[in-house]
Amino acid sequence: MIFVDECEGVFSRRGGVNTDSFVEEIVQSFLAQWDGFTKQTTVWVVGATNRRDLIDPAILSRFGEEVEIGLPDEKQRLEILSNELTRKGVGTTLPPEAGELTQGMSGREIESLAGRLAREQSGVQITGELLSGYTEAFRKQGSTQTDTSAVWEKLILSETVLKDLKTTAELLKHAETFAKRGINVPRGLLLYGPPGTGKTQIARTLANETGLRFIAASTADMKAGFLGQSGQKVRELFERVRESAPCLLFLDEIDIVAPARGAGSSGDQLTQEIVGQLLQEMDGVKAHTQSVFVLAASNHIDQIDSAVLSRFQKKVEIPIPDAKGRQQLLQVMLHSKPIAFDLGEVSAYLAEHGVGMSGRDLRNWIEQAEQNAVGRAIEAGNPDLTTIILEDFPLMQRA
Repeated sequence: MIFVDECEGVFSRRGGVNTDSFVEEIVQSFLAQWDGFTKQTTVWVVGATNRRDLIDPAILSRFGEEVEIGLPDEKQRLEILSNELTRKGVGTTLPPEAGELTQGMSGREIESLAGRLAREQSGVQITGELLSGYTEAFRKQGSTQTDTSAVWEKLILSETVLKDLKTTAELLKHAETFAKRGINVPRGLLLYGPPGTGKTQIARTLANETGLRFIAASTADMKAGFLGQSGQKVRELFERVRESAPCLLFLDEIDIVAPARGAGSSGDQLTQEIVGQLLQEMDGVKAHTQSVFVLAASNHIDQIDSAVLSRFQKKVEIPIPDAKGRQQLLQVMLHSKPIAFDLGEVSAYLAEHGVGMSGRDLRNWIEQAEQNAVGRAIEAGNPDLTTIILEDFPLMQRA
């Protein structure tokens, strides 16, 4: 018996953009030996792969049988975790929510989780809160780094929008439980509105509050220099996300990578290729069981391809904040600053003079005030005296 692990590395599809002459030679030689002129009846070949789609079709056809080893279900995860903890000398009763907290984790990941618990919490009863902290930290490994201070309390949105976002977050956190009850879990959310209104901050908050893996993709992660490569990059991006499921995939400025196609469109062939692959990955013919949630943001919803737009079940508008919203934002942003005024009164006064300003505009406004305060302290010869006063805000520019 010959066992070839990670066989997509040595049996890559011939003619592929990432396949070199050495790999093609290996494939041809192996085919000749395995099932060529003289068939080998005494040799049994077993292969293992994470990427079946990358294996050469001729190699695939030689395997008499294919067995898909999926992720463990809730019962299997509990059994694996219990066995691993027992094997490592940690005899403990698992909390009732252990199965839900480990959703989407593979056997290897559960083994690593058990090893960390055994090293750091030996002799301690594993509670739901303790296990939640470890699973959340585990999922953040390999995730895009986000601002840990991004929480619901710092999001200044209307009650309706905030409630909708919190509901979505809970659906994602308990996706497996809801799926068992026949409840459809949303797979996409589009945030749209003027620049600087906090769409990216909402994405960071969703990542922190759900505790799921978070992968933020840029244009460079999807667009390549040659035809055929952009579609492959999009497919590989979604494959990476599915391997980390349950996971949040954030596509900022989606109107740039998925503009409208058709007559009058200025999109090039590379962009059209990206749009086509995006459609297939988000809601194509091929079924995917992994829980992947696509979160996108755009300043120009009218410029997004209509087919891509239809893939987002939810579309939430994030408008320019009103006077109350501006005051709340100013209070959050100035809360930890060295100020020499009453925060409530001055934030209301500044909000009146900030008509039409977005959250980013308000942040820039505060940074200008900080620079004025710093300059005054430096002139006084003592940086410790840096204090922001009302006069540091260039009000006349907004009046």
